[in-house]
Amino acid sequence: MATLPDESSRLLEPEPNHPFSIHVPESVWIVKSGKLDLFLVRSIDGELASARNHFLRVEQGSAVFGIASGGRRENTIVATATPNTRLLCVSRDGFSELVRSLSPEIASDLLSLLEGWIANLGSAAASTAAIPKYFAELEADSILDV
Repeated sequence: MATLPDESSRLLEPEPNHPFSIHVPESVWIVKSGKLDLFLVRSIDGELASARNHFLRVEQGSAVFGIASGGRRENTIVATATPNTRLLCVSRDGFSELVRSLSPEIASDLLSLLEGWIANLGSAAASTAAIPKYFAELEADSILDV
């Protein structure tokens, strides 16, 4: 398989349970080993302000494509790695360049990473998991009557 230019990719070994934002539209993370869990988190002024709500696990051989933030967002998506996870972080431009430079057969393998990402997001969005109809945001040093 062709290799990416040094300046457009790097191998990462993220620490488990140390979340990072995927709101980096110019990046693609390919899971070389391990797994990556994605969570929805409420944010206030760019700071995480709630518990993480798991919505997707990305397995080895799959990819996560960075997404743009929707301006002033109240929710964010963060990723955390399982132990021994290795990610190949590729610039979106480098990924596109590589796809254009390869034979159609090999390029289709890379494009299947994007198709898989879209399918995984669709499956997560269509999940039949029960979403709480009502919840109370808890504040420190407060009492909640039930």
